[in-house]
Amino acid sequence: MDLTKQIRPSNHSGIMELKNYGITLEPLNIESIETVRIWRNQTQVNQFMDYQKIISKEEQLDWFKKIQNSNSEYYIIKKGNDQIGMIHLNQINNTTKSAEAGIFIGNNDFNGTGITLGASLLLLNHAFTTLELEIIYAKVKNSNSNAIKYNQLLGFTEDNPFNSEFTIWKIMNTTFFDIKPKLIQLLY
Repeated sequence: MDLTKQIRPSNHSGIMELKNYGITLEPLNIESIETVRIWRNQTQVNQFMDYQKIISKEEQLDWFKKIQNSNSEYYIIKKGNDQIGMIHLNQINNTTKSAEAGIFIGNNDFNGTGITLGASLLLLNHAFTTLELEIIYAKVKNSNSNAIKYNQLLGFTEDNPFNSEFTIWKIMNTTFFDIKPKLIQLLY
C-alpha cells in the first residue's frame, strides 16, 4: 500500500504537492525562485552542475518562465516550514515513458539527514506510479562520488557517458519497485 499523499495545489501549474516520510515536495513557485537561485549559486552546489556560471535574478526569472510550459515538474523540498533544496523531473516524455531527474540540497543544515532519500522516494514513486513512466535518467558529474554512491543506493545504474565530465545513469520502474521497501526501511 502506498501512503504517498498527492494534493492538488492551488497554483496555476497543476503540479501536485507530494507528501510522505515527513517531507513535502511543494511545486516551485515564483516566490521560491530567489531562494533556489541563491542555493544554486553556492559553490557546494554549482561545482557539480553542468552550468556553473553565477545565475542573475533576471536569468532565474527567465528560466522560471521557460519551465512553466515545459514537460517538467520542479519542487521545493520541505521539512515542516524549512525549505531544504530542489528536486525535479524534466524532459518528461510520454511516448518513451521517460524523464530526467535531478536534486540538490541548498540548506546545509539538512545534509546527511535522510531528507534527500525521502524526497527521491516521493519523486520516483510519483514518476513511476502517477505519471506511469518506465525509466528515469540522471546526469551525474563523474567527480561527484557522493552523488554516484547515492544514485547506486537508489538503484540507478550507469547508462552511458554524456561527455568527459558527466555520465548518464538510469533506473527502471521495476528496479525501483523492487528496491523501494529496503529504501523506506533506511528512513526509519
